[in-house]
Amino acid sequence: MSKQLSLALVILMITLARDVCAQSAAQQVNSTAAQHNESDLALILANTNRNRAGKLHNGVLTIALVAKEGRWYPEDDKDPGITVQALGEEGHPLQIPGPMIRVAAGTEIRATIKNIISNSTLVMHGFHSRPGDSADSFEVPPGQTRAMRFKAGEVGTYYYYATTTGLLVDGKPVYSDSQLYGAFIVDPPGKPVSADERIFIIGFWGEPVDNFKPDDADFKRSTFLFNGKSWPYTERLMYTAGQSVNWRLINASYEGHPLHLHGFYYQVNSKGDIEHDHIYNEQERRRAVTEFLPDGGTMSMTWAAERAGRWLFHCHMIAHISPEVRLTSRPAPDHNAHEQQNHAIEGMAGLILGIDVKGTGDFPKPAKEATARREITLIAQEQPGRFDKFPGQGFVLKERDTEPAANQISIPGPTVVLTRGEPVGIKIINKLHDETSVHWHGIELESYFDGVADWGRTGTSITPIIKPGGSFTAEMTPPRAGTFLYHTHMHNQQLGSGMFGPLIVMEPGEKFDPSTDKIMLISVGGPDDDSASLLNGSDKPETMQLSVGVKYRFRLINITYNNARLVVSLVAGDSPVDWRAVAKDGANLSSSQAVTEPARQQLTVGETRDFEFRPAQAGDLRFEVRNSAGVVRITMPVQVR
Repeated sequence: MSKQLSLALVILMITLARDVCAQSAAQQVNSTAAQHNESDLALILANTNRNRAGKLHNGVLTIALVAKEGRWYPEDDKDPGITVQALGEEGHPLQIPGPMIRVAAGTEIRATIKNIISNSTLVMHGFHSRPGDSADSFEVPPGQTRAMRFKAGEVGTYYYYATTTGLLVDGKPVYSDSQLYGAFIVDPPGKPVSADERIFIIGFWGEPVDNFKPDDADFKRSTFLFNGKSWPYTERLMYTAGQSVNWRLINASYEGHPLHLHGFYYQVNSKGDIEHDHIYNEQERRRAVTEFLPDGGTMSMTWAAERAGRWLFHCHMIAHISPEVRLTSRPAPDHNAHEQQNHAIEGMAGLILGIDVKGTGDFPKPAKEATARREITLIAQEQPGRFDKFPGQGFVLKERDTEPAANQISIPGPTVVLTRGEPVGIKIINKLHDETSVHWHGIELESYFDGVADWGRTGTSITPIIKPGGSFTAEMTPPRAGTFLYHTHMHNQQLGSGMFGPLIVMEPGEKFDPSTDKIMLISVGGPDDDSASLLNGSDKPETMQLSVGVKYRFRLINITYNNARLVVSLVAGDSPVDWRAVAKDGANLSSSQAVTEPARQQLTVGETRDFEFRPAQAGDLRFEVRNSAGVVRITMPVQVR
């Protein structure tokens, strides 16, 4: 090789090395700059809605709000965090939810809103008297401040929110501006505010996919939140046994949520939205264990922490509480594995609150086994090929000492019939290939037996997961008669594969009669989200036979994945017949609510409803189950003779 060629190669190598070093240095500078810019962002704090914002003097609340970008940590504060737009009071940290406005009726509010979000006009909604007009909004251009002055208006639970991007789903922001919201509470004048009352705002954040379409609402990652945090990082609530609990719920997200409380009933005291609130009188209030809160809706509720233990309050839509709504990169648990660290912590995420109810000392000791209790055994097992390539997973009732066939299951699971006041032990034997747990939905029982593995607690005992080959016995003494259900509490394929069934509690001396007690359980037919809807395990249910003059009790149950707005109707031709409402979630309705009405009822996920029907004449009827878009999903013929 010539000296000239060797020299040229050396020069080329030096040049390349210099360029590589320069590129590496540039990348390092850019990375450092990015880190520096990120560190310059304001820290956004989670707002527990315990403190009112602004200054109140002589019947006037003065508040100065600022909107800007910040760094938000909806999960662990050690996670990378997310850059979003948020609200705060001037001179104070940004908050999610935004500052709470809480005043007595008649109070004048003098507010300024400063927008320091670059290149974005802030559109404010809900800054006006109540009741109001949802179209009443105003704009704050970047770098400017807008002043507002108005009276609070009527007593109720309301909220405000803002948008900047125009990226909306059902009118609600879903991405960088999705956390610009806050509570607006108007109290009765002269009535002191309870220090124990809590306000929880449901939020949503999602990172849109490329070519995002609002109608599809498809996100790369997303989560649902209570007061700016996602489970298991939501606030843990502590109560004392016997304490009365008052909550207000505000749904600032774009989806509705069936809100389920474990272990207790709660009383619904009001329902409303951003502009109006209907505060119920005594005759209008009702008990529930699951209540649907529509998008943009508000609700106030009261419940009594009657029993010590550890409980959950959560949305009952699987898509809103499964590990798939975890934002961080930590791997989701493998539900098919035989070992899992902690089902309650690793197996759930999103829209969940944890509740600790303490006794006079600590948690009570485990209840002693009743000497004369009834014993029931349910076996959880699989049926290969039940849903094409997927196996069915369900239950079979063990009769005396006879072992059922290894692949025998029923979907829904066998109807478990109990008697009010009669102690029972229900043993679950797990013959699945994966772990499971069973929740006794709507039943008032001890926390340890409630079915939330690694969370329920009695004394020092924590509810165990039921491993393959293992068993667990749930002890209960039902305090009321009604329609309930049991289902897996694993947030995976088990629910869609058949791990659920009706649980009916009868009054002492009464017998469950399938000829007049008609269970209509709506589920999905397989582990996929787009699986067909089923009625009592069939997409083409057989004709129901009824007789003229006989009184029937229809027991409606929705245990689908995410069909939160199903509508069930009993129709003749194009019009509903009449039936009489008698119970919700197993609790009998008051005389003022147990009324005869057209046979059309919205039924949310995790809800049960009971109706009485006495056909007056022969003819052909049909049950229809429609989704939220009004599309018929299931039809069952009904023949009256």
